[in-house]
Amino acid sequence: MSGGDTFVTLSSVKRRKVQWLWRPYIPFGMLTILEGDPGLGKSFLSMYLAAVVSTGGKLPDGQKVARGNVLYISAEDDPSYTTGPRIDALGGDSERIRVLNGRIAFDDEGLETLRAELDAHEPEVIIIDPWVSFVPADARIKDSNAVRALIDRIESVAKDYGCAVILIRHLTKMKHDNALYQGGGTIDMIAAARSALRIGKHPEREDHRVMAHLKHNVGPRGPTWVYELTLGESEDDIPRLRFIGTDDISVDDLNAGPDSARPRDAAEEFLRRELRDGPRKANEMKALADELGISERTLDRARSRIGVKSVQKKSGWVWSLPSG
Repeated sequence: MSGGDTFVTLSSVKRRKVQWLWRPYIPFGMLTILEGDPGLGKSFLSMYLAAVVSTGGKLPDGQKVARGNVLYISAEDDPSYTTGPRIDALGGDSERIRVLNGRIAFDDEGLETLRAELDAHEPEVIIIDPWVSFVPADARIKDSNAVRALIDRIESVAKDYGCAVILIRHLTKMKHDNALYQGGGTIDMIAAARSALRIGKHPEREDHRVMAHLKHNVGPRGPTWVYELTLGESEDDIPRLRFIGTDDISVDDLNAGPDSARPRDAAEEFLRRELRDGPRKANEMKALADELGISERTLDRARSRIGVKSVQKKSGWVWSLPSG
């Protein structure tokens, strides 16, 4: 909704459904953040998505993607040595993928250049890796007002062209209890994004990576996916990205880090401790968990993982530990 009067009657606003590149993770016409520490495969995952779009392939959950064009804007990966060989190894169609061939900043001139590129080649997806490399020199990354204005302009590009825009960023070194604050830059960035994905190491398997749904404003929270980068026999071989399946690892688990007790572990310990002497009412257990700061979602995952039984009786639902 744009132009015209400053305020309008709600009944005059046209209703629209969210269109998805990957439901419920990456919407069209909006911003999606892909974040994580360096070296975990954020760029490789974004190239995988570019390859799938360029060929009209299938996503890990079986969703079919319409074949389309991709604009891959990277400040770190050389097209000759990195992007090109990786896209080829992933089976992408390089005829449908445009890459940066020089320098650009998202100032007035840079955004005009970006719009001209979109007019000419109409990409379904724009990937900006990493986002901070394209912030103009006069817009400091921690200047909330400047960054918000820039984000709004990039968001308008997504809306005007109906493409999915994926902004890649690193995490800050300072730990935050709230995972939403862990990404680099101002909070305005995560506020503007309609969806955000966190990449991290698997808490229990060193060679596996995790993609968890950090923010989900326009759809349900998607399940967490686990993937790995496998190497060939030669050191010169391009790694292959392979999705393994879903897991109940949460963003909170990733944010806690390998040296911290995960919320799920605390929930499992709570269930074993409180149910070891016999069955207890479900409502009583939920209330006690809430007092201890264990979320209902984490509690449900822990119940499923250790096999807590739930039986309905005249007095209500009752939980108990599995036999043995």
